[in-house]
Amino acid sequence: MVPMRIPIRLLCVLALSCAVCMPYANASSYKVTRSDDTAVLEFFANGNATAYGTVQTNATTGLVQDETKTELVIETASQTVARLDQTSGVFYLRGQVSQNVSQTVLNSYKDNTSGEFMVEDSNDDIVAVIDNSGNLLLKGTLQVLNQL
Repeated sequence: MVPMRIPIRLLCVLALSCAVCMPYANASSYKVTRSDDTAVLEFFANGNATAYGTVQTNATTGLVQDETKTELVIETASQTVARLDQTSGVFYLRGQVSQNVSQTVLNSYKDNTSGEFMVEDSNDDIVAVIDNSGNLLLKGTLQVLNQL
C-alpha cells in the first residue's frame, strides 16, 4: 500500500478490508465508517482515538472475520490480531491498549519489517500503531463512547 501524503495517513497494513476506511476532507482524522457513513472508529493526527462502540482487549473470541461483511481486519500470516465489527461497533484486540506512548517508542515501529498497522501525522511521526500482537499503542488517549 502506498502511503497517503496528507496530514494523517495510514502507513502499512498487515491485511485490511473495510467498508469505508479513508481520511476525511479535513485530513485531521482517519475514520472507519459503516456504509451509511456512521463513524465506528477514528484516529486523530494528535494521537487520540475514538471508538464509537466498545473495545474488547485480550480477545480470544470475536476475532474471526465475518466473510459476509466488509470489515476492518488486521492479521498476521498466522492469526487475526484485531477486528472491528462494523455492525456492533465492537473493536476486538488480541492485546492491550497503551495510551500516552512516547514518540520515540512509536517511531521505532518505522524500522520494523513485520508490517504493523500505523497512522502517521504530517510530520512523519507515528501517532498510532496496532502491532503484530494486537496491541493498540497511542500517542494520546482512547475514548470509548459506547454509542453503537
